[in-house]
Amino acid sequence: MACCVATGCSNRSNRKDLSFYRFPKDLERRTLWISAVNRGQWEPTEYS
Repeated sequence: MACCVATGCSNRSNRKDLSFYRFPKDLERRTLWISAVNRGQWEPTEYS
């Protein structure tokens, strides 16, 4: 089950009114996404 990684968000993929997306493979865009989730030294896995 997918879940949101943004700070303070507890949404999960069992809700039909939400969409979840993998982190981009493009390094520049991926870095921006990681910064936007605001979780310190957190790094997405290959499944994120």
